[in-house]
Amino acid sequence: PEVTVPTTCADVISPSALSAVTFLNATDGLGVWSRNTHCGDRLVSTKDAGKSWRVVGGELPAPGSVFSPMIFPTPRVGWVLGNGALFTTRDGGETWSRVRLGGWVAAISASGLSLWAFVSPCNPAVNLCNYLLRYRVEATTFNGTSWREVGLLPAAIGAEAPLVARLTPQSAVIAASGERGQAQVSFTSDGGAHWTSVHVCGSLEPTLDTVVATGPRHVVVTCLGPGSAGVSPQALFRSSDGGKTWQAVGVDAGVGTPPAKNPIPGAKADAIGVASDQRLWMATTDVFYGSLDGGKSWFQLPGISFEGGGSSASFSFVSARNGWMLVPIIGLWRTNDGKSWHAISAPLP
Repeated sequence: PEVTVPTTCADVISPSALSAVTFLNATDGLGVWSRNTHCGDRLVSTKDAGKSWRVVGGELPAPGSVFSPMIFPTPRVGWVLGNGALFTTRDGGETWSRVRLGGWVAAISASGLSLWAFVSPCNPAVNLCNYLLRYRVEATTFNGTSWREVGLLPAAIGAEAPLVARLTPQSAVIAASGERGQAQVSFTSDGGAHWTSVHVCGSLEPTLDTVVATGPRHVVVTCLGPGSAGVSPQALFRSSDGGKTWQAVGVDAGVGTPPAKNPIPGAKADAIGVASDQRLWMATTDVFYGSLDGGKSWFQLPGISFEGGGSSASFSFVSARNGWMLVPIIGLWRTNDGKSWHAISAPLP
């Protein structure tokens, strides 16, 4: 279906027009309708598991941005991140205010009642940032209105935005491209006050592009190794102790020592969604894969094509068997059995 411009902001809009979604239960969810020309960037809601969406909030104060991710513990209280700025609402999106954290907000992450923001004094999109400028970790609670600095990321993280996997309110794993392009992985178990750097990818020369928590102590990352003909074979590594030690789950044959079976299919996993420790979903640029054994083996889901947009896929799960996958502009999909997916909105022609 084509995305039509509504005559009023209360009209139903296409799920393909959303830039982010989050679900509170099996039927109720929220999304951000971004870059529309009629009534600005708005919070929208669904009561039918994503089939239809209606505007419920006032205009976000940064038109033209793509707001993602979004964190809403309740339908009325939440935060969205767009172009380095963090915005919050406490009235269901009717009014928004910018969270002033004294820098460029690169990422947000939540666990329990705790929200973290990773703040840089330099915006790498507009400036050549100095590696001496370290990210601050700012924290608040869902019920609070004030923020406090809880720690600094390692200096070697560099200027690029970190990838964050929040395991518990006190523990997390981050990855980023550090100095000279080297990947840097660090973990914390004391709420972000101290970070310890670790080596993850074994014998591979790592380029880490995915970090996902699969439980309170479990996290997976993807590593890219050297390949032939411009293709970089990929490996999945897993930690079961909060990021301290890592083991290969699946490595492409011929990469690593010794080579392992059950590789990740394709050259690159652009986005991984975690329904449970065993149920993983992976969107490559064009193809969708699933794993029901924690990444040891993968199967392709037929009939799902992202038409080149899979790198922007995001996931929202309310249980191991019930979840949604959004690929902005392309479409919205749902699973309610944990094994198959169906389109809520078909890809645009």
